[in-house]
Amino acid sequence: MVFNAADIERRLPRQLTDAESQRLTVLVADAEELIAAAFTREGRDFYVEAEADWLFTNARRVVLEMVSSAILVGGDAGKRQYSITVGGVTESSTWADVTSSPWGVLSLSDSQRRLLGLSVAVTPRASFPCAKRWPERW
Repeated sequence: MVFNAADIERRLPRQLTDAESQRLTVLVADAEELIAAAFTREGRDFYVEAEADWLFTNARRVVLEMVSSAILVGGDAGKRQYSITVGGVTESSTWADVTSSPWGVLSLSDSQRRLLGLSVAVTPRASFPCAKRWPERW
């Protein structure tokens, strides 16, 4: 394992509970596995390339982003606004980022893929000329 859960935990803004620390260890391993699989799908070896300082630094940042969103934000991932009224019991939530990491699930975003030097949703970039005339209209 390239990334140490204790190293990631030191970068978090608050102390974690024992249960969160145990979960952090599992999520760090899952995040590393997800990154290695993304490299493998492109025919590359993450563990060989991670020896480069820039890639290791960016990969650690990506792991921190992925894990902290699952641990710290948890079930509130993507929530932009929340209000509650006690008298008459009213609750409301506004969700802004529905593609963010939901509780317990790690995902690799396009911006994270760019940081790692991975390809992102490639689309054709060719431009073809219009037909001069249709064959049916000779």
